[in-house]
Amino acid sequence: MSDTRRDLIVCGAGSAGAALARMAAARGLRVLVLERRTLDRAGAAWVNDVPGWTFDESGVARPSGDELHTSGTLTLVAGYEPGAPRLRATPRDLLGVDMQKLVGRLQESAMRAGAELKGGEHVRSIDHREDEVVVHTATGKYATRHLVDASGLSGIEALGKMHGTARDLCAAAQQVHRIRDARAADAFFESYGAREGDVTVFTGVAGGYSIVNVRRHDDRVFVLTGSVPADGHPSGKAMLDAFVDARPWIGERELGGARVIPLSYARPVLVRGRIAAVGDAASQVFSAHGSGTGAGLVAAKMLADALAAGHLSSYQHAWQRRFGLLFAANDLFRRLTQSLTQDELRVLIGEGILNGPALHAVMAQQFPALDRSMLQAGRALGRRPALARRFARLGGRIARLAALYATHPEDAGKQNAWAERVHAAMG
Repeated sequence: MSDTRRDLIVCGAGSAGAALARMAAARGLRVLVLERRTLDRAGAAWVNDVPGWTFDESGVARPSGDELHTSGTLTLVAGYEPGAPRLRATPRDLLGVDMQKLVGRLQESAMRAGAELKGGEHVRSIDHREDEVVVHTATGKYATRHLVDASGLSGIEALGKMHGTARDLCAAAQQVHRIRDARAADAFFESYGAREGDVTVFTGVAGGYSIVNVRRHDDRVFVLTGSVPADGHPSGKAMLDAFVDARPWIGERELGGARVIPLSYARPVLVRGRIAAVGDAASQVFSAHGSGTGAGLVAAKMLADALAAGHLSSYQHAWQRRFGLLFAANDLFRRLTQSLTQDELRVLIGEGILNGPALHAVMAQQFPALDRSMLQAGRALGRRPALARRFARLGGRIARLAALYATHPEDAGKQNAWAERVHAAMG
């Protein structure tokens, strides 16, 4: 066993794990990070749209330079067909972030703060004792006061199996390609009113919860896809390949990656004893669109504060009271959209039931404001009784959840029973 007992071992060096390591080390904790891959391959490998407020709240400096890709207008299109209904919006303070560069920056800042990062460390088992946690890897074992699982969906599962089913898993992929024919690329983007940095999102292209997200930056095109294969749809990678193959103006591939993203509501239990989870391992993903970067950064800040104060369980209470309802409500909304047909998606967009302010709220990972646009959407929904009934049921379930999350117990001894009520309410 290592001679030095750590205050914290973080399993996973992606954005959430590396951010937590930096924050904890800066607060004076002795931190070790164990990453199963090499450090340069930790985390996501694509451009992700992240709300700016999550950087500010977490204390992580906003991206700049090559790490930042300008996010302009977002156009949501109901399928590929000419004349398909479109919704255009300019999300406020949405940052296009090169995830590899963000993770690299966070890892470097963690090491400068005093954290030790080790790549190629496969965790084989965890011995959770009363006064410490012992982590066994392929090369040795390490003792620590606290362990945090930031290893993602397919990681060490330190808090046990994730809840949810195969229908709560998004198969996502992104590739960056050179543009072979600039004139043809111009024509493609102009047909959707998109300029440099704008994002065009084709939704429901494989039915239900499936998107193809396309962005141009200089002489490159970024294609991000996602779907739920358990619904009988092709994977994100298959959708991406089909999109590229059908457009000769897209040239050689430069880089890419694929991963499975948990879409279900955040774990109701984030802490057990000396072990906690953060990021994808905690299912802290805004499932309405499958992004977890910003949530992971904010959760890392909450967790670092709890660790520094010596009250790990306060992280659970802080997260659930602040964000639990928001993420659970959007998970219910995701399930509803996942069940929609292409025609129903066209109705939502074409008739203004899904409108600009609602899209702003989703991209900002916030609740929509109760304003005139919501009343207009309600009137439009009233002309579609079948859809209206489904949205009414959604509203009723969210109201019941609001009462449940408002009563999250601070007493750790009561949190397991509360979690069971959440699972029952979410179905």
